[in-house]
Amino acid sequence: MVDIYIYTDCDDKEVERDMYAAVPYFQGSYNRYRYEYWESQLEDFFSYFELITEEKCRYARRLSLDGEAYYWWKDNHRFCRSWFLLQGLLRARYVPHLHVVSEPKFE
Repeated sequence: MVDIYIYTDCDDKEVERDMYAAVPYFQGSYNRYRYEYWESQLEDFFSYFELITEEKCRYARRLSLDGEAYYWWKDNHRFCRSWFLLQGLLRARYVPHLHVVSEPKFE
C-alpha cells in the first residue's frame, strides 16, 4: 500500500492540487514489474479517494500517463471512458501476459 498524505483541512483547490501531485506516473514501460507497481499505486490512489469509475478513468488518462504511454493513448484510445477498459488496453499493450482479466462481479 502506498502512503498518501493529503491534508483535507485546506480549501478545495489545495486538496485537488495535492491529489494531482499524488497520482503515480506511467511512461509506457514494457517491464512487467514496473507496470504492476504503477497499476497497484494507482488502485491505492483510487481507493484512498473513493473515486467512482468515471473519475478513475479520467485520473488515469489525463494525469498518470506520461511519455510514450500518453502518446499511445492520445493517438489510439483517447475516447475510452472506462477504467476497466483502459486497464485492459494498457495491459494488452505493455504486459500482454497480464491481459487476461475478468469483468468485475457485482453482487
